[in-house]
This record gives sequence, C-alpha cells and structure tokens, in this order.
Amino acid sequence: MTDLRIATAQFENRSGDKAYNLSVIDQLTRRAK
Repeated sequence: MTDLRIATAQFENRSGDKAYNLSVIDQLTRRAK
C-alpha cells in the first residue's frame, strides 16, 4: 500500500483571484514537503 499524507492549512484568500489562491496553495505545499 502506498503512503498517504493529508494536511490542512489556513490562509487568507482573495475572493475571485484564482491565480493568487492557487499560488499560495502551491507555496504552502512546497514548504510542507
């Protein structure tokens, strides 16, 4: 069985700014590795 890692993070999103929100998620996931 493959390991599965699950995490949660809270950040202040910008309503309607998908590019910004995804970039924040990308930064947070890179830091978590």
